[in-house]
Amino acid sequence: MKDSVFIIGLGRMGERYLKIIKKMRINLIGIYDKNKKKVDEIGNNYKIERSKLFYNLKNFPQVKPKFLIISTTAESHFNLIKLCSKVGVKNVMVEKPLATSIKECDEILKISKKNKIKICVNHAGRFSNQISYLKNIIMSKKLGNLNSLNYLCGNIGITMNGSHFFDIFNYLTGSDVIKVMSFIKRDKNVNPRGKKFLEYNGQILSWNKNGARGYIDASEENHHGQTLTCIFDFGIIHIDLFTGLLSLNYRKSKYKNKSSNQYALPYYKKTIRIKIDDVITMTKRNLKNFIKGKGFVNLEDGIKPIITLIAAITSSEKKKIINLKKIKNSKKYKWA
Repeated sequence: MKDSVFIIGLGRMGERYLKIIKKMRINLIGIYDKNKKKVDEIGNNYKIERSKLFYNLKNFPQVKPKFLIISTTAESHFNLIKLCSKVGVKNVMVEKPLATSIKECDEILKISKKNKIKICVNHAGRFSNQISYLKNIIMSKKLGNLNSLNYLCGNIGITMNGSHFFDIFNYLTGSDVIKVMSFIKRDKNVNPRGKKFLEYNGQILSWNKNGARGYIDASEENHHGQTLTCIFDFGIIHIDLFTGLLSLNYRKSKYKNKSSNQYALPYYKKTIRIKIDDVITMTKRNLKNFIKGKGFVNLEDGIKPIITLIAAITSSEKKKIINLKKIKNSKKYKWA
């Protein structure tokens, strides 16, 4: 069966998927958005046949795409995945955040298992050149273990973009977040996705079972930039995620047996510029892997950032460290 794709949601990310599908030469069999004017606009702009423009989902069951892409905001994901289970769609790629509550995550997992639906969540950051570069260094063990991953940036939105950090932390360290302590609050700015959506800003500290730390500072008073600073056993790497400027220095091999408090021993240093991949490039890699059936961000991996995010909100509300395995939170959140 030839690969065929149907897209639900025609906002900025939906348009990106259209560009990706065109580049990959996948058969587009339909597009839908609840905004009928948007369907016509996208149809005209991308020269899509009238028969492929859907203004409601009543006829969706007859289309039977091999792959469905859900590029809507988070509050609709659960119901759209339920729809997939009813009409027999077996491969679904969904934008992040996957859901708006832990309960929804549990229900989506049940639906997926019961109906044998394969779900890919678009935490595409792990497929970027910059993260691949770091992963290769980590795997080489040249600098020792990664002990601390620090995402220091402008007000990127803890739920909108910060959630990617949790997936990247799990991916780079090879171990999931188990507890968090946070100092976050509701953002005073209007959410770019619309007034009805809430956003958070502030600082989050997370740990995995091996003791590695992940830290985000995405505060509303921070107006610019995105950087990653990685602290290893024997060195430090800093990447400016806008310019691609990367600097690293690490202790010379013959001094590695010296104690950690001798932190200024002779070292190697290097400064280079690496390619910073854009959202379309990263998403294309995730989708390609999904179509191949391996190496994509699966449902279980897509659920983990949601639980970490809710644990961080809970931590700030209760002013204490939250263990992800013991979290009890039934709230539904209004994030995009």
